[in-house]
Amino acid sequence: MKRKIKHAAAALAACLALAPSAAFAAGENAQAPKEEVVYVSLKGDGSFNKAYVVNAFDMEKAGRIVDYGPYTAVANLSTEAEITLDDDRVEFDAPRGRFYYQGNLDSAELPWHITVEYLLDGKPVSAGELAGASGALEIRIRIRDNEKAKATFAEHYALQTAITLDTDLCDDIRAEGATIASTGKNKAVSFIKLPGREAGYSIFADVRDFEMPGIQISGVLLSMDMEFPDPAGLTGGLNDLQSGIADLDSGAQDLKSGAGSISAGVRELSEGLAQMKKGMEGLETGFGRLADKGPALADGSQRILDALNEINTQLSGFSVTTDGLEDLANGSTEIAEGIGSLADGLNQLSDSFDLADAGISAQTGGASTSLHQANQETIEDLQAQIAALTAADPAGNASQIQQLTQIIGLLTANDQLISGLKTGIDGNGTPENPGLAAGAAALNAQYGDFNDAIQSLAPQLAGLASGMADLQSGLAKLTSKYGGFHAGLLDYTDGASGIYAGYRQLCAGFSDIVAGSAELSDGADAFYGGMARYANGTAELRRRTSNMDVEMQKEIDALLESYLPEDFNPVSFVSDRNTNVDSVQFVMMTAGIEKAEAPETPTQAAEEPGFWERLLALFGL
Repeated sequence: MKRKIKHAAAALAACLALAPSAAFAAGENAQAPKEEVVYVSLKGDGSFNKAYVVNAFDMEKAGRIVDYGPYTAVANLSTEAEITLDDDRVEFDAPRGRFYYQGNLDSAELPWHITVEYLLDGKPVSAGELAGASGALEIRIRIRDNEKAKATFAEHYALQTAITLDTDLCDDIRAEGATIASTGKNKAVSFIKLPGREAGYSIFADVRDFEMPGIQISGVLLSMDMEFPDPAGLTGGLNDLQSGIADLDSGAQDLKSGAGSISAGVRELSEGLAQMKKGMEGLETGFGRLADKGPALADGSQRILDALNEINTQLSGFSVTTDGLEDLANGSTEIAEGIGSLADGLNQLSDSFDLADAGISAQTGGASTSLHQANQETIEDLQAQIAALTAADPAGNASQIQQLTQIIGLLTANDQLISGLKTGIDGNGTPENPGLAAGAAALNAQYGDFNDAIQSLAPQLAGLASGMADLQSGLAKLTSKYGGFHAGLLDYTDGASGIYAGYRQLCAGFSDIVAGSAELSDGADAFYGGMARYANGTAELRRRTSNMDVEMQKEIDALLESYLPEDFNPVSFVSDRNTNVDSVQFVMMTAGIEKAEAPETPTQAAEEPGFWERLLALFGL
């Protein structure tokens, strides 16, 4: 029993030692500086049970003290002198030195609402039911400010919650956010609640034959004696970040500009290809007409050859008739018309090239005067865009670079084909290569003379009976020469059909290129739109972070102020009439969870309780 008393006395002395001392010369009837330590007994669920206030005075000389509080009883803890209590007025004589007296409170509005819950194997139980229990234990503690109490304590006081668990009875102790320290065989679990904040704690353990001391919650004025790092060290790197964001925004604006150039270039390319497609369609029409006239040319030429052969046969028998000459004249007329159509078709092909060049010139305002020049400029623009994309991000732009490279290849092949066709039709101005159009025109003129001669042959033949031998010889030569011309004409018409078939395939492929360029243009526009939104975002980011270092400094200052105590003038917890208060502290504790002990058999008469026994009895110890 003595050991328990000494232990309790030591605990009480430790609690009293929490309060700092202050010196004041108190005279009679003067209010000396005081300190209050509020000890609160809580029920198992954390609700208020009763409270005791230990009031401490440091007296430089003896004097009479008047204090106030709604106590139900008071007790002198320092001397045997009487203390009077009249309503809420407490009066006593205090000797020199440190003087303590206790005031009991049956009710009080604490600054905090405290709730304690116990769950065993997931089921709620009371504190009394836990004594000697086993299973998976969870202790839940909730603390929030009491709006009905004086706000000054909740606003300025920090709370330390301490739970002590015996490791002989508890395994696997866990508590998120807590400090867990070993004190001998016990584990001390501690939480800190800062002023103005709600708190919720959970402690888990596997328990057997469970017992536990009471949960202690101590409230003291938050005071920190620590040197915070210079905020410049925290915000110094923000200048680099702001500079990086500015560089990012500048790069984004450049990317936006480049994307705009790409979009405009691809759009111009798509429009140029579409215009070029129209010119190629004109060429295709001309080639089609040429190919369509081929069978008629071949058929007419064949009839001329047959007529010439028939004339030669008839002349060889000295039987002159105009039937063969009529067929010859009719066939010659058809071949002349076919050669004229051929010449017109080639001229139309040449005009189609000129039309395409004129369209390109009009489309570009004279910047490009021909399909060839437009192709070359487009290829150069695409090569420049590939170089820019490669310099910016070769891996990220690989797909676009590949598409542009394929378009360059198609444009190059198309330009070579168009140039070859144009050169073949128009020639190069030399006698060796006058061009198909010039050759067809010459052929048309020459055959016109030939056709005129054939048309006049029949009337002339009637008057040339005497010159039949010369006529027969001339017709034989004419038939032989025309046979060679006819063979060449068949080769020409076959070649024209082959060119037309190949060109149709080229036009079909080029249509795919035009469609692809339109899709590419849409993609480039979408890319530009995305880059524009990205650039707008980086610009907004730059704007919002331009003052980031100053704002960060303000936030740091505000955060530090939220944790540093303001200038605080202590006030009494028990009465506003106590105006000279140095400090107030709170010690709140729930009842311990203990198994019932068997009653002891008295061996001797009870001793008269001494001073310390009476003092501890006031606390229920």
